[in-house]
Amino acid sequence: MLALVRRANSGLDSPGGDVLRGLLSSTADDPELLAQMQEVTNDSGLSVWLTILGRAIARGQALPEALQCVA
Repeated sequence: MLALVRRANSGLDSPGGDVLRGLLSSTADDPELLAQMQEVTNDSGLSVWLTILGRAIARGQALPEALQCVA
C-alpha cells in the first residue's frame, strides 16, 4: 500500500499532476465534466485499493465498515 501511495504522490508531484489537479478542481462545479473524466480514467485504480482493503479486512487489520467509505 505504501508503494502505491508513493507512486500516486510522485505522479501528482509533476507537471502532469498539476494539470490533473486543475482538471479535478474544475469538476467541482461541472458534474458533466466529472462524469467524462471518470469515464476516461475507468476506475482510477479503485479496484487496486478495494483489493488491498479486502485483504486487510480478511486479515483482521481493517473493519468491514471501511468498504463503505470507498463506495
